[in-house]
Amino acid sequence: MSDRFFSFVLQKTPHEVQVTQLVAEVTRLCDSIGTSVTLLRDQTGQKPAVLDVGGAKISVISKGSAVPAGTMEGAAYASIGWPEAKSVIDNHAAHLIIGCLNQPNDHEEALHLAIMTTFVTAAALSLSGGIGVYWASGQLMVAPEGWQQAVQTVRGKGLPVEDWINLFWVQEDPGKVGAVTEGARAFLGMEIEFSPALLPPADIADRLFGVMRYLLVHGAVLKDGDTIGQSETEAIRVRFKERGRQFEGSVIELTFEQSLPKTTPLPGLGGAPFGKMSKDRSTFGKRGRS
Repeated sequence: MSDRFFSFVLQKTPHEVQVTQLVAEVTRLCDSIGTSVTLLRDQTGQKPAVLDVGGAKISVISKGSAVPAGTMEGAAYASIGWPEAKSVIDNHAAHLIIGCLNQPNDHEEALHLAIMTTFVTAAALSLSGGIGVYWASGQLMVAPEGWQQAVQTVRGKGLPVEDWINLFWVQEDPGKVGAVTEGARAFLGMEIEFSPALLPPADIADRLFGVMRYLLVHGAVLKDGDTIGQSETEAIRVRFKERGRQFEGSVIELTFEQSLPKTTPLPGLGGAPFGKMSKDRSTFGKRGRS
């Protein structure tokens, strides 16, 4: 794995966060999961403040200027779940950068680091009067209330994969749509592609996010050639490929095949097979061929 987790908290006007307040707020958010928070270094000059949150080293630095043009516009264009994202980008004048300095070695460590980065981002968001979050690892924009809900999801023992992973949609044949993730490789070392199928986009999203949740919880249990599904009669073929159809790097390719026997149903989280998509916070866009 090579991707580290980081985010931008957008501000309408510059508002530097007091580190002591930040530590206190992160500590409050972490109280339900029993995570320790300590300050390793205060911000001095160009050097960021660094917190240790449950063993994850998270840096925080204030920037009294807007994020460079072209960084977030594509994510805002794709964000139909948050149509105000483009206006927020146009009207922000400063930002905070929250970055995890650790390099994950496996999916469990990546999940822990993502959660810690999410908590620090939420604390910085509330203390700085932030007007939006750009989760750079998944190239997606999230409204302030959506990001705070992501923290509550974690505190409730859930996984806010819709706020970490973006979906880009492709259409190759009439009536068939497919999707590719953006941000899964930070957790798994590869993205996930769902080949175009005669399924509604919401059903494809449910399956993609469900597979993502399953892999984050159980690890690399899928093998090339396996079939998985929401029932014993639904089959989604799993293939591992060095290069995807829509993504240049290695992917897990999922292909929908109907009514095949001996499919392995994936147990869901919270009693829902594959999990459920949060439609008000998901982003939908289009990606051309690489």
